[in-house]
Amino acid sequence: MKGIWLGVLLLGAAMGSARADNGSTHAEHAAARSQLQSFVDSFRASISSKNGAKLASMFLPETRFVSVYDDETFRSLKAKRPSASKVLVTDSKKFTDFVSTSPKPLEERFTNIRIDTDGTVATVQFNYGFYNGGALTNDGVETWQLVNSESGWKISAMLFSVRLVPGLMH
Repeated sequence: MKGIWLGVLLLGAAMGSARADNGSTHAEHAAARSQLQSFVDSFRASISSKNGAKLASMFLPETRFVSVYDDETFRSLKAKRPSASKVLVTDSKKFTDFVSTSPKPLEERFTNIRIDTDGTVATVQFNYGFYNGGALTNDGVETWQLVNSESGWKISAMLFSVRLVPGLMH
């Protein structure tokens, strides 16, 4: 009897594996990755055009931003301001307000973009450089967690490291 149950379990596992690897699932994931690449491109364009409303629409309400200073940046900040924190938690509204009201041109450049998704949830990770008035102000690694909501992809959380360009630390 144990042999029969083992056979049923193995058959079920094989069928589940075959279903997970079928072509339509691969095609759906490829389509989702393409949508996410377009989302990333739209995000960057919204910063450059200072379109805070478009940028705000790309987040779930009250999306958390968690930034962490690299060790060198934190030591410099701490020396100048002993109350400085290594980890900062803000929200998407502060960022979208900053983008839409900045008097200087803004740009965020992404390299080494990696997208992982099953079509329902996703992570996007990349190296970034943030430019304010044409000058690099900070860079690091950024990662987003996204959900595919009824109105399309939305960022649910953002985590990024921050290395401030020397001379800009305040």
